[in-house]
Amino acid sequence: NQTLQSLRTECVEAAHRAVATVCLPDGCDEWSKYSLPRCDVILGLPYDFGDSNFALAPACVLSGQYYCPLGLPLALKVTLKAASRSAAIWAMMLEGLMPAVVSAHRTLSVALSSKGNIRSFLREWIEQEEIRLGCSPELQFFSISRSVAKMEEQARIGLPMALCPTCCRTAAGRLRVVFLRDPLARMSSFFHGYFLKQKERLLPQSDPHLFETWIRLILSPNASASPLFEASDLDHVRPALDRSPTDDPEQVIFCIEDVEKSLRRVESALCTRFGHCTPLPSFPAVKRQSKREPKIGAE
Repeated sequence: NQTLQSLRTECVEAAHRAVATVCLPDGCDEWSKYSLPRCDVILGLPYDFGDSNFALAPACVLSGQYYCPLGLPLALKVTLKAASRSAAIWAMMLEGLMPAVVSAHRTLSVALSSKGNIRSFLREWIEQEEIRLGCSPELQFFSISRSVAKMEEQARIGLPMALCPTCCRTAAGRLRVVFLRDPLARMSSFFHGYFLKQKERLLPQSDPHLFETWIRLILSPNASASPLFEASDLDHVRPALDRSPTDDPEQVIFCIEDVEKSLRRVESALCTRFGHCTPLPSFPAVKRQSKREPKIGAE
């Protein structure tokens, strides 16, 4: 039971989106499709859409919202470095978007082999979308340039917002699914997967326990004032210290360490509370650290 209250567009520097206000028996919510931050797909490998790197869709998590697949009463609350990429892929699968994304991937992989076709794609797919959102020429140009910014180095291309997952703000009328991961594993993943590769030169070179030192520095009260860290670095590790919301009866915990059991838990709650008893798609593979994760205090 839902009623569409309004439909509008928004185009500001940080967000280009179409917004629907929808009211349900237990409250109203705001459903959004974003063209900025834009979801994208990789034109090279991996070709398997079940791989967490096949498509990226960061808008919901970056704006602090839920992934809310249309047609299914689920709301996915995701935090960075807690299978956030896999969860975004799963949201696209739950919303039934993946067949169209795979088709677009195949078409674009062939068509964009010519630079002339890239200009045509931007004009017909991306620019027209920005115009419909009411964006100024300057904001149109910014969004268009962002859609191809990773084309050269990563072979990634932005997708039209219709192929991107839906975000919602309050999760009204939905089962809330909160993704959790072991805090130390989250921070180790960020440290080894990004920070060490990009900023190792800024850390003490003779320190035999760099990870332990980094933990102390980034969790210190003055971390935000340190030239060593950017705001995005703090965003990646801060949720590791949040209290686990296990006492909320209105939500289900999805533990990354036990995907199969978590998936069954979500399916059971959907069937019991919402009468949706159809099996859900398998959760995409979660990338694991190949090296043993360090322990604080280990010599």
